[in-house]
Amino acid sequence: MDVRRALEPIGGSPPSLDDPPSGCRFHPRCPAAEAGLCDGAAPPTVGFDDGDDAERHEATCHGYTDAHPGGDAFDRDAVDWVEPAASEVDE
Repeated sequence: MDVRRALEPIGGSPPSLDDPPSGCRFHPRCPAAEAGLCDGAAPPTVGFDDGDDAERHEATCHGYTDAHPGGDAFDRDAVDWVEPAASEVDE
């Protein structure tokens, strides 16, 4: 089943490359941002895969993790894999 919807633009201006915000770079203008989570730590990358490489999709967002209260906007059951944020990976 192909469930696509029109993308809506995010209001505001893109983050500064010289002085980016802490945590998720989009939290200042994200309607789903959670204070203390999205502004505090870089989000993980999550993957969605229906078996066709052409349809593979990724998102970098706390909304698809248990740390975020989520809601109907985040289909966590569709997540196939989670890659921790670079700041969370031990070197």
